[in-house]
Amino acid sequence: MWSHYADSHRGVCLEWEVDEEQVKGLLLEVKYENTLTTLDTVERLETGHLSLNVSTNGKFIIQKFKNWEYEDELRTYIICEDSLKKGELKSFLGKLTSIYFGKNTSPENIDLVKHNAKHIPDIEYKQVDLDVDTMKMSLIKKI
Repeated sequence: MWSHYADSHRGVCLEWEVDEEQVKGLLLEVKYENTLTTLDTVERLETGHLSLNVSTNGKFIIQKFKNWEYEDELRTYIICEDSLKKGELKSFLGKLTSIYFGKNTSPENIDLVKHNAKHIPDIEYKQVDLDVDTMKMSLIKKI
């Protein structure tokens, strides 16, 4: 998934320790289908913000094409009350335990992430690599 979602291995992956009871119902299994649901109805609230009905129109949030099934993905999402508050920190349940850096993450970005996470106790930072023969990720070092 690094090559698809982490900007060609320049991104990060966050590892969370969570209590299963806390996240029950919040993690949704992605449905892998031959055809995808399209977004056909969006309601505009009086405030001017968009609203999705997750049970119907929001189905696209947890759908992917069948050929991505190997990812065996779970998703969660946060619907912000005020969609204009970009970059606002939202809290997640559980404890952030590790940040994995892709093999192509720049030293400057590693430093930036570490600086922004310095207030989080007991966090581990790890660098990963990709074996091009097997296409498997491996931990190369703790940083």
